[in-house]
This record gives sequence, C-alpha cells and structure tokens, in this order.
Amino acid sequence: MRLSGIIEGVDNKKRHFWLRFLEWDLTTTIAGSVALALIIGFGFAASTPIVKFDFQGSAIDDIVSGGTPVMGSLDLYPEQGPGDIVYGWTNANILEYSDQDVSDKLKKDSNSGATSNTFKISGLAAKKYTFRFTVGSSDVDFSTGIVFSPQMTTSLVSEAGEWVTKDVVYEVGEDEDPLTLDFSSPDGTNWGIAGLAVYEADEPIIPPSFDLAVSPNHASVLAGNSTEFSVGVTPDKEYIYAIDFSVLNLPAGMTAEFVPSRMEDPPGSSTLTITTTASLAPTVYGVTIRAAGVDDPEAVVRTTTINITVAKAAEEREEDKDEDTEEIFGELPKATDSERVEESIEGFINVDKYIREVESEQLVIDKDLDEINKVALEFAAFPVVDLPPIPSTSTESALQTLTALGIIDTVVSSAPPGVRAYDEPQNLWQRFMGAIFSPAGG
Repeated sequence: MRLSGIIEGVDNKKRHFWLRFLEWDLTTTIAGSVALALIIGFGFAASTPIVKFDFQGSAIDDIVSGGTPVMGSLDLYPEQGPGDIVYGWTNANILEYSDQDVSDKLKKDSNSGATSNTFKISGLAAKKYTFRFTVGSSDVDFSTGIVFSPQMTTSLVSEAGEWVTKDVVYEVGEDEDPLTLDFSSPDGTNWGIAGLAVYEADEPIIPPSFDLAVSPNHASVLAGNSTEFSVGVTPDKEYIYAIDFSVLNLPAGMTAEFVPSRMEDPPGSSTLTITTTASLAPTVYGVTIRAAGVDDPEAVVRTTTINITVAKAAEEREEDKDEDTEEIFGELPKATDSERVEESIEGFINVDKYIREVESEQLVIDKDLDEINKVALEFAAFPVVDLPPIPSTSTESALQTLTALGIIDTVVSSAPPGVRAYDEPQNLWQRFMGAIFSPAGG
C-alpha cells in the first residue's frame, strides 16, 4: 500500500489533530530558539567590552582576539581604534616587554616605564564605565599607579610571575574627551600595563578615602604639663597618598606637636602631644584634629574633636582660697611667731589671774557641779553644759580651750556670788597636774 493511501485512510478528525500538534511543536521550538538567542546575545553584549587594548611590542601576531594593539612608542595619540575610539600614549618614552614563554596573548606582552606617561582615550560618551586593568610579568615586578584625569586614583602591585586584574568604575564627564590615564610608579620603580578593557557600567562611584580615629578622645592635665593622644589613619579602596596632620582652634596657652606630622604610607599612627602653660585658665577645651591627603585629587579631609580638661596645681588652689577669703572678710591681720608666743603667755597669765578671782569670790559651787556630773554619768554621756559665748578677747579664747581640755571644770561668764569654801585653794598648775594624773577626780 502506498503512503498516500495510508494518509487517505486516516479520517479527517485525526488528520486535524496531528496537524495542530505539529503546528504547536514547531511554534514552541521557534520561540525557544529565539529566546535562547536573545539570552545569549544579551550575555555577549553585557560581557563584550567597548574596546579592549592589548599593550605589547611589535609582534602583531600576539594580539588577543578582538583586541586593539597598543605597540608602545609606535602608537602615540591620536591613533584610530574601533568605531569612534581614538587612543595612544602622549610620549614615546615607553619600554616594550614581551615573553614568548607565556601562552596567554594578553599577558605575554606589556608596556612599561620608569618615568610617568599618559594614555589617552577619546570617543567615550559621558557615562559610567568599568575599566579592567591587567598588570604583570613573568620576571619583572611592577608597581603601577593610575590617575583618572585627575578625579580618581587606583594602583596595582604585581611580583615577578604574577598577574593582577582590577576593575575600577569611573564616570566619564562631559569635559573628559579625551579621557587621560596617568601611569606612574608610586614606589619609584617600574610601572606596567598588559591589558585594558572598557565596559559599560551602572555601579556607584566611591573614590578612595581613609578613616581618622583618636585615642583617648578626652584627657585631663594640670596647667603647665602636657598630655598625649594617638592619632590613627586607616585607608580604604587603595588610598595611596600621604596624609598631613594639623590642629584647629588651638587656644592660647596650648601648643601641639605631631610625631610624625606627615604619614607617608598609611595605615599608621602619629603621636600628638598637647603642652599647656602654667597660666592657662582651668576649664574644658575642645580641640579639632585634622588629617588631609597630600596631592590627593579628591582632596579628602577628615576631622575629629577631642576634649582637654585643664586644672590648676594644688598650691595654686590654696592661694585661690586665701584670695576668696580676703574678698569676703577683707584682709586678715597676720601675726609673727614672736607675737603669737607673747599672746599665748599673756593669755595663760590672764587665765591664772581669772581663776584666782573666781576662787576668791566663790562664783563656782562644787556641789552643783557634782550633781551635774552624776546625772551625766548615769546617761553614759559627757556633762551637758551650755556653750559659752563667742570669745571677744584672747583671754576668753584661752579659757574656752582649757575648759575643752578638762583643765577647768566650767567657765561662768556671769553668776551671783555664793557660799563656797576650799580647804586649800589650788592654783592653775596644781589643777593642770591633777587633770593629767587623776582626770576623774574633782
């Protein structure tokens, strides 16, 4: 039976089913193929650079696939590149390096130099790009610093037998055509570049910077002395510039010294010494510490504030107290040592005379005093006696002192005379010795 006969033998409903199935299958296959092509296409578009520079020597066969050769001193600006791209070095002082033992075409060749040189690229629209740098050599060390005209800086360091790749996101401005890339060696050796690819990018731009920290942030010092602080710097994103330290709003009577005053290669720390004069007023002072990048195109500056409490020395505080007392009571009379001795002798003579007068006039009644002492002893307390009046003379002051020592039982400023009898009157010195050897006796 022929094939046409078989097909003719299939009823119409089944024929329509198979046709619809084949049509759906074909549509699905075509749609999937298109989607796959779009995905692959977008993938290639996203990973395909706008331009890929391969820095090398005169060996044209070593160019990486899809690369634009930069043949050292032979390619000076302006050289025509792909599309609207124009490129080249600004001077011919370029070393061309090639290592035939390296199989990777991008890595086997490079341009380098001991002195700085500038590579220019024009034809880039004003927008963000990712610049992918490749640096390295099989037998040469490279220290490469790259400055973007001059808004941003990056650096790459590679040892012999090592290649380093670094992506830098940079936004090309309206006035940056051509874009300039300044190559130099931060440590004064050789810089080098093997490859540079430029991609479109939408990543935010964060320029390199550093952080500033001071410890402690508060200190106390006596006027005339000094105190120290540790000032630390921590760089981020490959910050390569030196940093200068200074102090702002330093009050009169203070001096500041940083050791070192410039940090050549951060991270690190500096010691700040604040010295005060003896006449500096006691209070809390706020001092601002400033750290600024040297030759930094971003002009990064960081500041922080510390507090310094200044106090006076102890002898100065005592003098201040004396001055305060004079302000309140006026200038007090100051007696010499001989005057004080004479005054004390006179006071004791007057006390002895006063005691004799009291004894002769019988102003004190022993019976009354005995009753007071008995009541006090029952309560396990000292005798309760009213305080005498404020002394108006040196004699009264001496009497109060002797009373407090127990030499005199009590001091009566005024009282009516009463009956009193002594078997044998005692003088001052007898009562003094009696108080020492038999204090409990009356």
